[in-house]
Amino acid sequence: MRSPSRFVPSALLVTATLVAACSDSNEPPAEDHTPVRLELAVNGVAMADDTVRLTAGGSDTVRVTFYNAGDENLDAHEDDHYSALTFLPATGLTATIDSTHHFRHEVVNTVAAGTTGDIDIGYGHDAAADEYTFTVAYKAE
Repeated sequence: MRSPSRFVPSALLVTATLVAACSDSNEPPAEDHTPVRLELAVNGVAMADDTVRLTAGGSDTVRVTFYNAGDENLDAHEDDHYSALTFLPATGLTATIDSTHHFRHEVVNTVAAGTTGDIDIGYGHDAAADEYTFTVAYKAE
């Protein structure tokens, strides 16, 4: 009489492992919409250093460009994502989001030249844009 082979259980284990490792989905991997860094432009001019320069007593257009961990620009997702600008201190500064470009804001201020503070820049799936926050300095000139 012949004894059972050890090969059969090993072959079953390898087959089960291969089946578990394969997916029957041909879906591409999910896109990464998680921002890890950003770039800012004021009136079409990219920030030259780590401070946003605003026009004292005037208005400026601030454009935010977000990038994911793969350094991919997230502008293609602007229709279903939002940004928000929150000034600290808030006195004398307001930001209004462009209704057709969620990463662009009109900033109006009544502050004097030399005024400084921080801007919390939010990112998210709704107008609150509170899923991710980045902070940069600002100075009115």
